[in-house]
Amino acid sequence: MAKLTNSLAMQRMLEKDQMTQMDRVNTKQKRGTPTRDIKLQSKVLYWIMDFIEEKPKRNMDYDNWIADGSILSKVLQHVIFNSVPKEGGPTTILETKQERVDILLKYLRKYGVPEEYLFKPEELLEMKNIPKVTRCIAMLAKIAHAPEFDDLNIEIPSDDDLFKSSDDECD
Repeated sequence: MAKLTNSLAMQRMLEKDQMTQMDRVNTKQKRGTPTRDIKLQSKVLYWIMDFIEEKPKRNMDYDNWIADGSILSKVLQHVIFNSVPKEGGPTTILETKQERVDILLKYLRKYGVPEEYLFKPEELLEMKNIPKVTRCIAMLAKIAHAPEFDDLNIEIPSDDDLFKSSDDECD
């Protein structure tokens, strides 16, 4: 019986550890950045992890995990098989990231993601507008009929709501 109790306690500790790690992954709102919808970001984060069966490395947050476009390319590859060419050849990392995001945007358009949900490459690569990238991924999931996004209304914030100014919501 003691072994069963220890096993249950160990399982609870592991679950708590995983939840703490996932809390760290979810990037918080920062002063002067576009408004984040934390619920949508969490939903997108968990959907990506389940969909491509991959998690961010130990201390990596959501923004950095998706910033180079490779994770989003994997998502798109799962949605539309063979949509993103395999990397290879003597290109620099910067060119590869830029090309990867350009190709990603091309196929997001082809798949039917509305133009107003698409982001500019620098909004992802330079992490200038990750909330817009998150809305784009959510729209991709909705178009791909992911059940958790079927009844979701993905709103684009107005210009007035674009940036946070409240100190109590910022890190």
